[in-house]
Amino acid sequence: MKFDQIEHYDHFGTETIFWADISDMPEVLKCKAREIDGAEFNPSCFGVCVIYDWAKKEFDLIVDVDPPTGEHCNVYYIDTDGDKHWFKAELAPEFTQAIFAACDKNLKAIQESKTHFRQKGVNDMPNYDDLFTSQPAPQEEFNKDAWAAKKQAEREGVYAMIDSHVHDMGVDGGVFQAYLDVQARFDLYSVSNAILIAAQCPEATKLADFDSWKADGVYVKRGQDAITILEPGKEYKKDDGSVGVSYNVKKVFDIS
Repeated sequence: MKFDQIEHYDHFGTETIFWADISDMPEVLKCKAREIDGAEFNPSCFGVCVIYDWAKKEFDLIVDVDPPTGEHCNVYYIDTDGDKHWFKAELAPEFTQAIFAACDKNLKAIQESKTHFRQKGVNDMPNYDDLFTSQPAPQEEFNKDAWAAKKQAEREGVYAMIDSHVHDMGVDGGVFQAYLDVQARFDLYSVSNAILIAAQCPEATKLADFDSWKADGVYVKRGQDAITILEPGKEYKKDDGSVGVSYNVKKVFDIS
């Protein structure tokens, strides 16, 4: 395997997450990715995720636990729909250290840039003051119940949008025809998602999330309005013993 570059980073409180592109993957992982994407398999869509803990001043790899097997997966593949699929791979210590070194270099470069602009009298550098400080500002502790409530509110808002647009479709033939046109263009999308697309961007022709567009060399414009859809999450067992599927809110962007 070969480390290519740090694609981007995200900051969450006292932690910074780095997304690193990797290539020259073992054939077994390529085969698994081909099973997902078929002819649209893209060997440049593999990566690893690194976390930097500001309090401990340590880097570590992020892993995702596969529920059926309990395996700790440390490599992901982004499919054509923008979803991440996690796999387990043997990563040599020198390989991970090279990625950690690149992450550290990024931290230092941006911190130096922030210092430069401060010396020039520029004090409004976006995203820098909170991100690159030796002592991060105190952050509220993660509240699992509050997070779950927020996600549930997001889902309820999406369901309400579906209900409202279904009502509009029933009283306005033009709105209903627009939905039919969307469903015809996005024939692999569920009825619910076609309704959501019709409600937000009926002229949409091709959708993908931010990471998928970036992997294809397309960059979403700053301020571009996202289209909200639903994607299936993990299966779970209901109280009656039957199996249900959870749904998550997903943001995608039209190619226009």
